[in-house]
Amino acid sequence: MSRQRWLFQAVDTWFFREARAHEAVGVGQLDSQFPPPVSTLMGAVRTALGDLAGIDWHRFATEQEYFNWLGDGGQLGAMSVNGPHLYLADKPLYAVPADLLAGMGDDAQQQFSRLRIGEPVRSDLGFVALPELNDAPLGSKPLAGVWLTSAGMARWQAGECPRQDQLVWRKDHISNEPRLGIGRDNRTATVQEGLLYQTLHLRFHSDSELRIGLELDGVPEEVAERLPSVTGLRLGGEGREAHVSIEPLHASQVADVPHTESGDRGLILMLETPGVFLTDGQAQWCLPGFTAVQNEAGLTTHWQGSIADVELKLISVAMDRSQRVGGWDQRQRKPKAVTSRVAPGSLFYCELADSSAGLQGALEALDGQQVGEDQAWGMGRLRVGRWR
Repeated sequence: MSRQRWLFQAVDTWFFREARAHEAVGVGQLDSQFPPPVSTLMGAVRTALGDLAGIDWHRFATEQEYFNWLGDGGQLGAMSVNGPHLYLADKPLYAVPADLLAGMGDDAQQQFSRLRIGEPVRSDLGFVALPELNDAPLGSKPLAGVWLTSAGMARWQAGECPRQDQLVWRKDHISNEPRLGIGRDNRTATVQEGLLYQTLHLRFHSDSELRIGLELDGVPEEVAERLPSVTGLRLGGEGREAHVSIEPLHASQVADVPHTESGDRGLILMLETPGVFLTDGQAQWCLPGFTAVQNEAGLTTHWQGSIADVELKLISVAMDRSQRVGGWDQRQRKPKAVTSRVAPGSLFYCELADSSAGLQGALEALDGQQVGEDQAWGMGRLRVGRWR
């Protein structure tokens, strides 16, 4: 088996349909998700690999001859994926952490600040600590439509705010392009009444080097040897063209871990990719396997569990609203059930359950770990930062 990095760059517009239905109440226009769900990208990748292997897709739908390594839209067979990640040229970008705020300082310049975790308060969750403002300028709010460079992520992991030049803004690379369409009856070559619709495509600026990347593992050597270094694929709604670069990966890259200092309270776990946290089939916000710990009054004070054999006390959480993801089931030719995912950039503030254990060793053990469901799809990958 071999590993490759697949990098997708737009040729025309792209459209990655949001989970809402056209006919849902209040839907006047369907937006486009970006970056798209990993299942959308893997659908294009699996089709390309299957074509290269000479698969008869009519037989595949019923006999699953290549299922063991190629999988289907529900499971990836022998393959696994890390991503999707965004790249600016060949430099990786990261989701902005949920504690990062932007406001206007006294000098009329944009100023960044971070939420801090306050003292425990009585809430519907129990007697727990919640995020609160930390000397933020008036009007500060969470950043949206922006990503961090590697240098910006390193500053955040060290407990600092990134600098302005360490942010990449979506508006500098992508414009929204509204489209108007109508359903058509191909048999009679006439329009269908009541099927007028609006969608919002993504138009990439002509000088943009923004790309979507996937690290793919598990492709058989005999197929990987025939992969081109550059190709084109149809991607997303309406099968729009994507320029794809494929490069082999020979070893996993080890990310830098911040150095802790005396006085650090604990560590922050950040979701680098979406998380699928389920309990009894229901979506949850809490780290999988963590259970509530209550005080003498029966009020929850924190949650406790372990990741990679590191016993942790989950003290607080900062996160954006969950992502809603649907899709199309090609085999059964019907929409997939819409599911919720914890958004990338979500933060989990943790202390070590054993205060005598080394905090630096915990950071090194936890960075790059995955939590939750669908890990073969790249879900739930963690980065770590200092909690000062």
